[in-house]
Amino acid sequence: MAQFAAVSGKHPEQLTVADVIRYQPQVQQIQSKVTRYGISTHALAKAMVQNGPF
Repeated sequence: MAQFAAVSGKHPEQLTVADVIRYQPQVQQIQSKVTRYGISTHALAKAMVQNGPF
């Protein structure tokens, strides 16, 4: 939701289904850059300490 709000320039409560459809390519582009998801912020921070911020 935050990614759709960011690319649309709208507040989350202002988003419509049409916005989600319109901005889906941009959100997919953002998500394609994510190399992995952690189960929590803490898990991600631990992995960064162990492996570096790559």
